[in-house]
Amino acid sequence: MVANMITLNSHKLYALLDPGAAYFFISCRFDSKINVPRSKLKLGLVVSTPLKEIVDINDVYKGCVMTCTTSDDKSCFID
Repeated sequence: MVANMITLNSHKLYALLDPGAAYFFISCRFDSKINVPRSKLKLGLVVSTPLKEIVDINDVYKGCVMTCTTSDDKSCFID
């Protein structure tokens, strides 16, 4: 896990990132801030959080642009 500041659709926020993860997840509290419509997944995902909670994921935000700056000031861009 890496703690870092990211920009998600022009909104800065503090995030915990797992560089080896297949997907990135955001809190539904950011839904109104990212200005991207959400779509239903054809098949939902079941995710276990670091606190061992199980979360059902049924929505996806397609087309989000995330920018993060690594600790050595190199940037990474994830679409």
